[in-house]
Amino acid sequence: MLKDPCMRISLVTLIINIFLSGYKLIVGLLAHSTAMLADGIHSLSDVLTTVIVMISLGISKKPADKEHPYGHGRAESIAAKILGLALMVVAFSVAKTGIVSLLNSSAIPGQSALWAALISIIIKEAMYQVTVNIGRKQKSQALIADAWHHRSDAFSSIGTSIGIFAARRGLYFMDGLAALIVSILIFQMGLSIWKKTVEEIMDTQKSEGMRELIIKTCQQKGVSINQDLLRLRHYGNSVFAEMTIGIPANATVYESHELAEEIREELINNIDSLEDVIIHIDPLDSVVS
Repeated sequence: MLKDPCMRISLVTLIINIFLSGYKLIVGLLAHSTAMLADGIHSLSDVLTTVIVMISLGISKKPADKEHPYGHGRAESIAAKILGLALMVVAFSVAKTGIVSLLNSSAIPGQSALWAALISIIIKEAMYQVTVNIGRKQKSQALIADAWHHRSDAFSSIGTSIGIFAARRGLYFMDGLAALIVSILIFQMGLSIWKKTVEEIMDTQKSEGMRELIIKTCQQKGVSINQDLLRLRHYGNSVFAEMTIGIPANATVYESHELAEEIREELINNIDSLEDVIIHIDPLDSVVS
């Protein structure tokens, strides 16, 4: 399983997050920084979400079976949705911490908290870059969502460093205000990821580029296609298509089948992520182009 690039990067980021979250929480306590504590909590949530991603990746790789004829690809979509919700929950937790700090702002954060924030920014941005690149190459929605979780942590650390820097110069409230601003950024990211996965699970038709390629292929084969009945269904990084084409009424059943199979094979061979195509045949005069 660790031969899979997605699983390898997930394991690496999991180990890094365990150490990084522990480091930030300890520094936050010792340096009396509410913003750093909030940042540490955010990093700790990355540990849980990465575990969820690893579980979903393992499930999504399972082949199709009797109960799941389309495969298990949507396990990634479900995981990405959980990650989006997790980010929104973390945002509320960070906001609560920030509000408490704003109401009781008097402590001056230690210098170590500022260094911890700067170190976190560098590490988390590097984790984002590596993870999102692998996620895009492997077309893994769950891994891409996890990458954005890493970047949200980097943003969190940027806000934390600004708040700590200002608080150390007498603007005590900035430590809590930074945590509050960071919570808003985290919530927006979580909501964006959640909305995208909901659209996928609801079979929202957004793959315009793929639709155009399918229509163009049919036209090149000299057949009509009912564009209203061209439907694409996403299962993780795989897409299944259903379509209706028009065949001349005088064509034999064998000829119609051969043409449909030829179109199916060409589409699957030429369109990345297109797993299978179901083609329904109608007499040409009954298909609206």
